[in-house]
Amino acid sequence: MPPSGPAYNIDWVWSFDSKTHVATHRDWFTTFTPLTSQITSTHNSSPYAVEGIGSVEIEVRRIIGNAAKRNVGPKNSKVVLRNVLYVPDFICNVMGNAVREDYDISIGAERWIMDKKTGRGIGMLDKNPAGLVKIVLKGQAKGETGLNGDVPEMITVEWADEEQQKWKLGRELEAA
Repeated sequence: MPPSGPAYNIDWVWSFDSKTHVATHRDWFTTFTPLTSQITSTHNSSPYAVEGIGSVEIEVRRIIGNAAKRNVGPKNSKVVLRNVLYVPDFICNVMGNAVREDYDISIGAERWIMDKKTGRGIGMLDKNPAGLVKIVLKGQAKGETGLNGDVPEMITVEWADEEQQKWKLGRELEAA
């Protein structure tokens, strides 16, 4: 179940250069495994502590405005992100390039998350006031942001290969 209040409105930023996803609130996770690791980011030289990993289900806007009022079908869709890192101290939520394993992304004149099988738009993307491309969640309007203060022009998350290998090795040992 997604978090409520201000935590719900922290942006889910699309980061083409990030190979992993990040969620800043534990309530986003539908599955969760504790994990001790760390990530780095281009916007800050200090590492961030990772406290877990799991799957996140995001309810995203498909249509808004007058089109949503006229539409009799669903106005929202669900996007599932796998292997999302729980990093409570990060600046925002991040949808990394790993999303392309399950979905296509269009960032032309129209910005969409698309179903890879049908090519149909299932979720809207929008630029926030800082110029970052973000997911428009259920209940949000285009142009809104939950980020405050000095927001960087680009956010890239890096989960070092050594850290990923530790996690993979731990999973293999648990399965044995």
